[in-house]
Amino acid sequence: MWNVFISYDRESRDLAEALAEDIQALGHVVWLDRELAGGHPWWDRILEQIRLSDVFAYVLTPRSLDSVACQREHSYAAALGKTVIPILAAEEISTNLLPPALAQLQFVDYRSRDRAAALRLARAFGAVPPPVPLPNPLPAAPEAPISYLGGVAHRLSATPVLNQEAQSVLFIDLKARLRDPETAEDARSLLKQFRERRELLASIAFEIDAVLGAEQPASRRQTQREEHAPPIIAGKAEVAEVSPKSILVYMKPILVYMKQILFYMKPILFYMIDRLYPALAGAFLGFVITAVAAIGGKANPPWELRSFLLPCVGGAVAGVMAGRRRMVALCAVVGAVVTWIVVGQVMHSDNRSLSDAFFAGGMVGAPLGAILGAIAGLIYRGLRRYR
Repeated sequence: MWNVFISYDRESRDLAEALAEDIQALGHVVWLDRELAGGHPWWDRILEQIRLSDVFAYVLTPRSLDSVACQREHSYAAALGKTVIPILAAEEISTNLLPPALAQLQFVDYRSRDRAAALRLARAFGAVPPPVPLPNPLPAAPEAPISYLGGVAHRLSATPVLNQEAQSVLFIDLKARLRDPETAEDARSLLKQFRERRELLASIAFEIDAVLGAEQPASRRQTQREEHAPPIIAGKAEVAEVSPKSILVYMKPILVYMKQILFYMKPILFYMIDRLYPALAGAFLGFVITAVAAIGGKANPPWELRSFLLPCVGGAVAGVMAGRRRMVALCAVVGAVVTWIVVGQVMHSDNRSLSDAFFAGGMVGAPLGAILGAIAGLIYRGLRRYR
């Protein structure tokens, strides 16, 4: 007789209970977390039961394979040296695509749930080796899968202002939690709460709207389209009398669609405005560089207007890339100054006068250097974030 721990996703509770009855019929003791609530005490009890068990039965379904809780339960059981029996319980599961830790184990095909499946189950439990003692010291206990979202909720309510980097990291983490059926609903609720923050960047707001909009079920979208569709007028073949009320009925879906378009355009407009100020600042800085270079290189104004074009465009492009990221903006400024000096030195060494070299460095080197510096700053920032 073995003590059996069954790991399953909450959507497969009925299946897990049926499996538990079959295992109990074979004379074994089964533990299911039927009456436990969430939180750290719940997770501590789960880990305790895994330690007390002899066999870890993993009910394989698409949701259980994606479940962070099930994954951590399996990893802990494997670290303790427990016998793991994968129970294949869904038609959608391909045995060729199982994770390596499960693919190397002999699984029990329980998809049919008939007499043949019961016999396969009996043979699997009959071949279980004797249990081994727990390792000393015990492996580190995995973190409770719901503790992170609790920390996020506290952070959203307690932090008055989130900077751009914190917003980006928070959005990426919450988006990843949407794929876990155990945390998807809570992550969706936190994303909606995150969306209401006043300092939220337009780009992050746009991505949140896209994620939440993509998750809306197709049946719900179809229902909304049917609700807003104009009524079908049956009866006589002649043209119905047009009245102000009927016009409003037909105009209603058009107004609804216009409202939806404006809703999705709003974050795009905010994003453009959010990038407009750095672009104008970069263009103005390019203008200043041009003027300084012209004054230093050509003593007799006025200068040609086209001389200002490349530095202003280069500064605007660098400003768009930098946005409100101070580190990227600093890289752009440093790049502009360095390339200004390098190009000017090259021109001067090519038998050009110092004033002409100074002017050419500001006209050509500075805008290109600002763009290259901004690109380097973005690359460094991305590597630092995902390191």
